[in-house]
Amino acid sequence: AKPAIVFDDVAKDAWYYDAVQWAVGAGVTEGTGNNHFSPNMICTRAQAVMFLWNAAGNPTPKTTDNPFVDVSESAYYYQAMLWAAGEGITEGTGNNCFSPLRDCTRAEMVCFLYNYLAK
Repeated sequence: AKPAIVFDDVAKDAWYYDAVQWAVGAGVTEGTGNNHFSPNMICTRAQAVMFLWNAAGNPTPKTTDNPFVDVSESAYYYQAMLWAAGEGITEGTGNNCFSPLRDCTRAEMVCFLYNYLAK
């Protein structure tokens, strides 16, 4: 068995402990630095598509056409966004924007998951 990943802010009896262990072990996400996971931190739309892309195994996007005016090619989540848009996981937030730094609501995350699993 793999050794547990220890974060100062994730107690072994936390309801999300096993999920954090899986997500970090599977390469879906990492901690936030200094031995912290930051479980109560807000998740952005950029982070949400990165989590999905990482969970899917970092697939190559179907297209290299950037549909969003607010996403730069140098953004850390660029490939994840191209993949998510190309797969129909997200259509953005309107006006050719993805709004990567906006908080990802629970509803948006559920839609991302639904669209990913329905493809």
